[in-house]
Amino acid sequence: MTYYVQDFGTQENPTIPEIIEGNWMNTWDDYCNKVADTVGQNFNGTYNLNLKVGLKQENGKYVLTQTPISEYESLRDAENKISYKDVTISEDNDLLKDFAKDTYEIVAKFKPSEKTKKVGFRLRKNQNDTEYTDVIYDLENEKLSIDRSKSGKIISQEFKKINEQSNVKKNEDGSVELHIYVDKASVEVFSSNNTAAGANQIFPTPTSLGASVLVEGDPVKADIDIYPMKSIWTDKEELTDVESVGSMQNENQILYAGDSVELSAYVFPISMDQTITWDVTEGKDVVSIKESDGKAVVTALKSGKATVTASSKSDPSKKKIFTINVKENNFKTNIKNFVNISGNWAIDGEVLSDSNQSANDFYMSRRCNS
Repeated sequence: MTYYVQDFGTQENPTIPEIIEGNWMNTWDDYCNKVADTVGQNFNGTYNLNLKVGLKQENGKYVLTQTPISEYESLRDAENKISYKDVTISEDNDLLKDFAKDTYEIVAKFKPSEKTKKVGFRLRKNQNDTEYTDVIYDLENEKLSIDRSKSGKIISQEFKKINEQSNVKKNEDGSVELHIYVDKASVEVFSSNNTAAGANQIFPTPTSLGASVLVEGDPVKADIDIYPMKSIWTDKEELTDVESVGSMQNENQILYAGDSVELSAYVFPISMDQTITWDVTEGKDVVSIKESDGKAVVTALKSGKATVTASSKSDPSKKKIFTINVKENNFKTNIKNFVNISGNWAIDGEVLSDSNQSANDFYMSRRCNS
């Protein structure tokens, strides 16, 4: 959101002063007050990049431009730049298979073939390709989109929706330019001579550091530069020991007897050995646990309370504790397939209760009566 009052002249003779905008990267409409509780941090949003605002005339009309200020270029780690020139990229490419970073800038120009349908990048992805954020340009429909539906911690149903901008024109030669900034908790993209811009918060697992180039349809030619970004904080200490064990999942989990949940954790700093040891430290008769690929599948056995602990193998004193409350689902109704739309609903015996999270919470059935 941006608030600004200024005389910009007339349509025939616009006068544009030097304007640098700072926007809040969040929304009042749905999830802004849920972020801190959901991700377990005292954090509810961030600001976009500082953008220089301008006007550009296209087809007899003025369009707004938003351009990252040039000072950001001083943060580019040019010595460790990854660069590809006139490279051919197909759907099954592995161009960035060894990439692993969380803060960087991408400057890319795609030269599509006649039957290329989409181009873009998959960002902040994990090794299994089950967590990621996609930035995609749809050549057929001239749409630019950010898809964070699998980006990590999902705040709400609204958060999962794809954000897209239509009528994003290609260059006169048919090429497409994508200028992307990736940070630990955000993705920002600029295109079409900075007349198209988008920014989203994301909450990936800190170990999701991969990236890949997305192509749908025929191969493309591309020029791609990726700059690791230097930090503006010059007095940061270099951590050499395990500081903590964290997780992108809630510390308090509610399960019904017979249900399971997969828990994951990570060691901070990320440069440390990420091996996690899992254990049921209380309530071994309430839940069982099975480790797989560093994660723990917890299965509820009966009503009660259990504690599951994730410890760093390098320093077992650093741990993350999960409390598992198991309830009996004895709610008697002839309506099937209930879905938690919003709120924190729980069934305990014959009682259906809700811990209110928003103005109106809903627990509804998928069943339709005709």
